[in-house]
Amino acid sequence: MRVLFIDDETVNLRLGKRFLERLGCTYTMLEDGETAVEEVERAIAEGNPFDVVLVDIVMARVGGVAVCEAIRSRQIPVPVVAMTAVTGRANLIHFKKVGFNLVLAKPFGADAVKQALVEAAKRERRRAEAEAAAAASAAGGARRGGDAADDAQAGRDRAAGRG
Repeated sequence: MRVLFIDDETVNLRLGKRFLERLGCTYTMLEDGETAVEEVERAIAEGNPFDVVLVDIVMARVGGVAVCEAIRSRQIPVPVVAMTAVTGRANLIHFKKVGFNLVLAKPFGADAVKQALVEAAKRERRRAEAEAAAAASAAGGARRGGDAADDAQAGRDRAAGRG
């Protein structure tokens, strides 16, 4: 698994590196969110995209919320995991609205990182499958020449015993 890990605290970068190495991940470490989106886009352009982005919420220059918003505004399909010690209900709701896939509560250990990576990968896989199914369904509807009105009428016909 290829991971982008962003945190402005040196000790957290060292711990993150240790955890990711222990888990057999390849990784890129950044000390600030300022260049995070560029790094994600560069990796995609090079054909080696990140499987997940782990980003600290509170950083001196550009924090995790801004990073997530920028990734989502560009519609980059990568799971983004917030790393934070602030896990109150209102914060968790806000993180979800911003577009974070998961929240990793600080302090955390290697097991929590592993669990977050596995869960993020599962969620991304489900999202991609749902997107593919929706595209296939839309393509099928286009081939039939049907639309929502036709589907609604067919449902009414079946309910009335005419279909």
